[in-house]
Amino acid sequence: MRLAGNVVVYQGKAHLPSQIFEYTDFRLDCASISRDGTVCVGVTVTNVGERRGQEVVQCYLRDYVASVTRPVRKLKAFRRVDLGPGESARVELRLGSEELSFWNASGERSVESGRFGVFVGSSSYAELGEFVVT
Repeated sequence: MRLAGNVVVYQGKAHLPSQIFEYTDFRLDCASISRDGTVCVGVTVTNVGERRGQEVVQCYLRDYVASVTRPVRKLKAFRRVDLGPGESARVELRLGSEELSFWNASGERSVESGRFGVFVGSSSYAELGEFVVT
């Protein structure tokens, strides 16, 4: 098996995904939050396939500057939506201090000031926005 763009190839045969979902109208409700604040990440998901299907909307964060090495992208929130052909749903995910915190070098849970990247979609590949924690 290998992946070629959006097509999975099994032993020389190409199979297109049976369901296709489109992500549009990405929005963050603010560009900056305090360390104990919350940011709302919203996106509209549309089933552009021919059958009813389920999609898991995933939200990953990247902490660009931290006192310790952090993952490039880490899953912080997700929601499953069930949509018929042509149907759309607005999905909103809230990220607060629990999602922004990590174990620092002193072994304490910490939220540090800095810039965060937000990646929303069916995987972690597309960067769609960023916000700052002050």
